[in-house]
Amino acid sequence: MQQQATTAVADTAENRALRFQRCTWCDSAQPRPVLLCRVCRSENFRWEYSAGLGRVVSSPTLARKPVFPPRLTTVQLDEGPLVDGWVRGRPDERLWADARVRVSAAEDASGRPVFELA
Repeated sequence: MQQQATTAVADTAENRALRFQRCTWCDSAQPRPVLLCRVCRSENFRWEYSAGLGRVVSSPTLARKPVFPPRLTTVQLDEGPLVDGWVRGRPDERLWADARVRVSAAEDASGRPVFELA
């Protein structure tokens, strides 16, 4: 059964939450919404919700510039998948590898999640 890939940010009753696809055949988490599993090429997925907590994996400005204004950053969610999102903070905060972040209620115009330092 083929499913359409849709945005990874979903509306919930409380606020906006991150969700991701997990392959029903090999159980791998997909880093972005896809039509085929990147591991086993299956077309069958289930959507799972993330708690919104993760750690910074990479950023083009690690240890060089403050987090403000937001920087596009790769974040590994505690549930496994990697997502690209924005990390924002105060001008005196710096971004570093393995920094703990949490998703905020906001997102950018393209649907990418916005994180803040946890």
